[in-house]
Parts: sequence; C-alpha cells; structure tokens
Amino acid sequence: MFTHRGQRLPWTSHVVTARADDRALAPEDSEEIAGCRWMAIDELLGTVAEVLRSEGGDLFTYRAEMHDRLFSELRALGSAV
Repeated sequence: MFTHRGQRLPWTSHVVTARADDRALAPEDSEEIAGCRWMAIDELLGTVAEVLRSEGGDLFTYRAEMHDRLFSELRALGSAV
C-alpha cells in the first residue's frame, strides 16, 4: 500500500538493481527512453525533484517522493549515499 497526499493507494513498485560495467549508458527501449545520463544524488533530490513536482499529476510527484524515501531509507541503514 502506498500513501500519497493522505490517500492509501494500491501500488506495486518494481525495484531493479544492476551493476554498471562501464560509464556508458545505452538504453535499449528507445521508444520509451529518449535519453539517459548519470547524475549526482543531490541533483536527483534537488533540481530534478523540483521539476517532477512542478509538472502536476500524481505520476511525477510519486517519482520524486519515491526518490526521497529511497535515499532516506538508505541513509538510515548507514549506506554511503
């Protein structure tokens, strides 16, 4: 169950972990993914989160909130993120 803006919503999130063999990113689904790049966590939680939240709609707000929650949990576990 996912809570968003005071509502409980049924939601399934899939978390995928991967290892980067090198710094080059090459998405295979070019219809879904127009481009990608590496970024610092501060950028993801800062300027990118601001854009996601300003777009309106639940999908992008949800993404920003999931990023916040993920890194909060990792830090609580003592991860060096």
